[in-house]
Amino acid sequence: MSAVTDLEAQLKAAKNTGDLHASLMRLQSNKDFRKIIMEGFCQEECARYIVMAGDSELEQNERNDALNMAMAAGHLQRYLKLQERKYEHGPDLIQNLQVELERARREESSGEMEDGE
Repeated sequence: MSAVTDLEAQLKAAKNTGDLHASLMRLQSNKDFRKIIMEGFCQEECARYIVMAGDSELEQNERNDALNMAMAAGHLQRYLKLQERKYEHGPDLIQNLQVELERARREESSGEMEDGE
């Protein structure tokens, strides 16, 4: 694979990441997502699961299940934050890849000219 082809693939992937970042921002700003998932599940429902996890009247497997469900909110929130951080550098990466791609194309063109002369 040539340097140009490799950089083109990286640029395409970086642009796709930018699209995903825009989707993530739209999702997180969606009123229904915040109400149903972030408030309804991550706060209210998971608080109920925490209470269940400490209820000694429940079977151990029921308490374990409740604790695992409560932890799901933390996993979701961590995932969303990691994705947001990952996408923050997308514009800089795209710009750097475009510069590198142009340089690689010039080098490839100049190399073809020397071979053809």
